[in-house]
Amino acid sequence: MKKMIFSLLAISLLWTTSYAALLTSPCEGKELFSPLSNHKITYCDDKAFDAYEFRYVDEQGATQNYNKSGELSKISYAWQGEFEQRPSKEQIFKNYENAVLQAGGEVLYNRTEINFRLKKGGFAYFIQVNTDNSGTYQVITLKEAPLDQEVFLTADTIQKLIEEDGQVNFYGIYFDTDKFQVKSESDPVLKEIAAYLLSNPQHSVFFVGHTDMTGSLENNQKLSEQRAKEVVKTLVEKYSVSETRMKAFGIGPLSPMSVNSTEEGKAKNRRVVMVLSN
Repeated sequence: MKKMIFSLLAISLLWTTSYAALLTSPCEGKELFSPLSNHKITYCDDKAFDAYEFRYVDEQGATQNYNKSGELSKISYAWQGEFEQRPSKEQIFKNYENAVLQAGGEVLYNRTEINFRLKKGGFAYFIQVNTDNSGTYQVITLKEAPLDQEVFLTADTIQKLIEEDGQVNFYGIYFDTDKFQVKSESDPVLKEIAAYLLSNPQHSVFFVGHTDMTGSLENNQKLSEQRAKEVVKTLVEKYSVSETRMKAFGIGPLSPMSVNSTEEGKAKNRRVVMVLSN
């Protein structure tokens, strides 16, 4: 009987330890700030890419929403002390506010929850802290970043779009900020473009670079043309497409797909378009 009890205790302890490790491991290293004292993680969820809305107060004092996307983590911390000694909502919010401000961030909204924006290591972070006044609180952190695109247009789909519209917009061709060199993450898209061109030798195309409105018009026009030329160069050197069938142009921000007043709109405007020329 004693052996059975000890066995059950051992199994229970092993399960509890394993469960705790499983529960907390996804958020290891995701915390931008240390938690309040006498708290422990009771829930953790981490997504490589997701979307979340953060409220902010605009210049007119009206509440608006930022719809942000990127790497999203949600961590809940439970109070471990006596209930009567639990921290207040104000104490929790103020601790995080001080930490964010000291790190160079700003408060976006402070009412039912408190929301922050912080730039760190070249990334923009949006942070929300909320509590139910039980001493337990949750921290939601979104590291703004583009989707790691895994689904691309196939050569057959490119051909269909070209035949129907005479052009195809590509968002899977990547460049670093203010750079024109094509990044290696662009290979899946370029491979399909090359497959289309190699299977349709009767067609010639233009590659037209587009940017958003950030920066000067002159710089954006130059950058967009350099990027289009680099796409042509890559298709020639890496995929053996004839250079005589392709011409590169850049028109900067002058043909937007969306508004330039939001990050989502800017992302739609940053693209390379392949246009059928014959």
